[in-house]
Amino acid sequence: MFCSLQTTDGAIWFGTQDGTSRFDGRNWTVYTEKDGLAGATVRTLLEDRTGAIWAATNRGLSRYDGKQWRRVTFEDASNQKSGEVTALLLDREGVTWVGTRRGLLQYVGREWRTVDRTNRFRWVTALLQDKEGNIWVGTIHGLNRFDGENWTRISRTSPHALFSQEK
Repeated sequence: MFCSLQTTDGAIWFGTQDGTSRFDGRNWTVYTEKDGLAGATVRTLLEDRTGAIWAATNRGLSRYDGKQWRRVTFEDASNQKSGEVTALLLDREGVTWVGTRRGLLQYVGREWRTVDRTNRFRWVTALLQDKEGNIWVGTIHGLNRFDGENWTRISRTSPHALFSQEK
């Protein structure tokens, strides 16, 4: 199991290497690529404001509207079509942030936006919004914070950075 999510209807979803499962308190429903998931491995799950479920998979992004799964397509920062999705976040403003191996995107309304075309956001591993509204983006290259206007890279030399000590 890679992730879990409890939705507003009380159901619990689990992302696994073989798809995603939904438990409503009594019954289990299993969804796989045969049901429309973009890939077999579900890395993270998200519920949006409409109650739709988004699944980040090893082969792209899928969205479940309560009836069926549909593949969500986009172009990432390197103009590559929908690759592996590694992280998801729904921020307070309703913007969906999508982290991939190749970059970071936002889904605003019905429009995709590339956040940055540099290597700063290669291989996004984590997304979080803190209580002040800052967006934190973890990548294999380090940690970044967006305050709504500017990006700050948190380096190993930052006084409050949380990195292991090299010995």
